[in-house]
Amino acid sequence: MFVLSPKSEPARIAGFYTLCSTSIELASLPQELIKRLPRYPDVPAVLIGRLARDVAFPGVGSLLLADALTRCVRVSTQIAASVIVVDSKGDAATSFYSKLGFISLPRIPHRMFLPVATAEKL
Repeated sequence: MFVLSPKSEPARIAGFYTLCSTSIELASLPQELIKRLPRYPDVPAVLIGRLARDVAFPGVGSLLLADALTRCVRVSTQIAASVIVVDSKGDAATSFYSKLGFISLPRIPHRMFLPVATAEKL
């Protein structure tokens, strides 16, 4: 777990996120992405398992996601992950992730992904 705390209140949690490895069924990804991936049944991925912030800290969610994406890109070279996955909980979260380029997986409600190559550009 990665935790962000303000310097002025180190015991207070402004936000946090978790990362773990996962996989996505190749067939669930868009065809244009499948063309660029190896033909294994499952695609290695990094899951941002939970990302949350204290409402008293507006803007922290974007900072946490930027840090998470940086870590995902870095680790993707070690575990051969091709995509980053999130589970968006509700319309606000879906909108938040969509603005950064995450794409919904039609077969899995509330699951979204971002190619690692896109995250590298962010």
